[in-house]
Amino acid sequence: ANSPTDPLLRDNSNRVRWLLIITIGCLLVVLIAILLPRADTTTPDRTAVTNESLNANTESERAARTSSPRRPMSSARASLSAPTAEEIVASKLSQFARQRRELAHALARHFKVEVPDDVDRFFDAVAAGHWEKADAIFKSLRHGDNDNSTPRSPDLGKIWRPIQETWGIARETQNWPAQKLLDYGEAVLGSLRPGMVYLGGTDPGCFIPTLLNETSEGERHIVFTQNALANNDYLEHLNFLYGDRLATVTAADSQRAFEAYAADAQKRLEHDEQFPNESKGLRADGGDGDQ
Repeated sequence: ANSPTDPLLRDNSNRVRWLLIITIGCLLVVLIAILLPRADTTTPDRTAVTNESLNANTESERAARTSSPRRPMSSARASLSAPTAEEIVASKLSQFARQRRELAHALARHFKVEVPDDVDRFFDAVAAGHWEKADAIFKSLRHGDNDNSTPRSPDLGKIWRPIQETWGIARETQNWPAQKLLDYGEAVLGSLRPGMVYLGGTDPGCFIPTLLNETSEGERHIVFTQNALANNDYLEHLNFLYGDRLATVTAADSQRAFEAYAADAQKRLEHDEQFPNESKGLRADGGDGDQ
């Protein structure tokens, strides 16, 4: 048996005692480190900014919750995706300009005339929404300063209506509020029964329905203006567009009608000069005149 004074036992006992002392010391160091207060490493300015940001965010969130009712997600998405009236009109005008550019080139091929570069530049400007540029080019293409119906050259007359029509429609989009323009055009087209033909006498009365007729879904009605029927180029334009749907007057018919009107006007003028005390504007056959 080993005695208490055995050297091996004494060494083991000393080793255990030192391990216990070291372990207790480490635990004390860790405990002291945990209990001691930490120094604040955040600068005063940064702390103030952080607190202000947190307070501001809290106030903003509280205000948003109390002042702005929450909308359904579907409604919010719909409001973001629905185009405005201005966007709809701009899109329709761009579409119409591209269509009429193609029509101008088709007419040029049909009548074997050249399309000037200015014409393409004009349609490009309208399609891009550059009204001032398009207006300036159009005025350079017309014959006179105040004559929007006559182009600067006879060859240009063969493709003039798509140019004039596009310019007139672009001008109306500048003059009319977008929603009123859409409402007016839809009211006109909505009043037409299937197969009906629409004749527009005024500029907006012709141009606005034409824009919506050519860029909307549904039936494409025949839309034109009676004011230009005395122009041979316009008659050729109508025959090119609607020859399979509409029997328009021929150039000879138009010429005869114009000559008859001019002769009647001359007779009424002569009557008024010979009988100044009688009502003005009497027809040569003695019927009531326009006045």
